[in-house]
Amino acid sequence: MTIALLALAIAVLAWPAQRPYERRLLGLVGAARLAAPPSRPPLRRWRRVIPSRLAICVAALALGGLSTPWHGPLVGVTVAAVTALGLSGGARAARRAVSRSGDRDLSAALRLLRAELDVGSSGAVALAAAAGVAGTHRRVFEAAAGAVGEGGDVVGAVSAAGAGPELIVIAQAWHLAATLGLPLAGVLARVDDDVQSRRDQARVVASALAGPRSSGALLAGLPVLGIVLGLAMGAQPLQVLLDTGGGRLLLCAGVLLDAVGVLWTARLISSAEVRR
Repeated sequence: MTIALLALAIAVLAWPAQRPYERRLLGLVGAARLAAPPSRPPLRRWRRVIPSRLAICVAALALGGLSTPWHGPLVGVTVAAVTALGLSGGARAARRAVSRSGDRDLSAALRLLRAELDVGSSGAVALAAAAGVAGTHRRVFEAAAGAVGEGGDVVGAVSAAGAGPELIVIAQAWHLAATLGLPLAGVLARVDDDVQSRRDQARVVASALAGPRSSGALLAGLPVLGIVLGLAMGAQPLQVLLDTGGGRLLLCAGVLLDAVGVLWTARLISSAEVRR
């Protein structure tokens, strides 16, 4: 009973709460001033930490070095290879998630920006509201809102904030609209359409590559399944692999070959994603 209550308390504390800008977005949708997004507005997300290649190498070497006194250098090499493989796979998955969330946040920000401008909000207010749903692009929209509010260079502020090509195009269109009185809604609509097309294409590619990716993960995990089955049958495979010289050699060779296969599969999938 105590464990259940503790789990319930942790779930309540960790439950994501809506922020004010999310309620504002839902209000615009309910008032028919903004088209409903394909999914609910993004709630609070945990910060994703993507390890760099240097961090992965350092972690693999550290764990391998710590494991070497345990059962020898072959086991240390095995632990280092498994660590590097696991962290690399996690980093690739995190980068894909960041890319998907970046497009989703940009689309939500553009829709909210268009809705705010359509109802007569000032440029600074509209950009500040869009920054609330911009997610990874929040810094760019905040820089643009500050530049517009102070009458500064919007293009320079957006470029200094690390904006991508799409946001730089919007900033240039914003500058022309403010200088020459050109309409801005068409540019925002076109950029939003491009983002939506990219998201649709990414979903199609992800669906097509789901089979090869799951097959590669299954093949990579088969050796672990074999060890588990051996333990269930009482064959004591871990003692053979860790306590004998031949077993340690086979363990190291098998893990390295498995790592090469996983990396080759990941390379093929990445090349297919790039060609999309």
